[in-house]
Amino acid sequence: MSNALRRMGAPAAALLLLALAGCATGTPAALDLPPSCGEYTLGQGESIPDEAVDCMAAAGEAGATLTVTSPTTEGDPILTVYTAMPDGSVEVYADMTEDRFGGGISVQICPEAVSVLDLGGCEEEPVD
Repeated sequence: MSNALRRMGAPAAALLLLALAGCATGTPAALDLPPSCGEYTLGQGESIPDEAVDCMAAAGEAGATLTVTSPTTEGDPILTVYTAMPDGSVEVYADMTEDRFGGGISVQICPEAVSVLDLGGCEEEPVD
């Protein structure tokens, strides 16, 4: 952080950064997300609802995303975001940072996915 930002203090620096962000050109990447097939919080032993599985299977070239939070055996939440890619593969982002007995973040690319319930062979991608 520059000396000028340190002297301004955190609230003022945050406002400055927000103002500068408004000067950016182009469309933010967040607006280019594929359509959503929903966000689901599952209980112990529950499966992804059929309508969400069907939505992801029908994604086609537009792609789609599905967000699922499911508990570990101990009840810790695991956030998984499935993204159906235009080429038919599925990207799986899993955030296990709230798992007391595990942890970390995983990203997998599943080129042989039949559905979000049958991902086929997946390849682990490096996480920065």
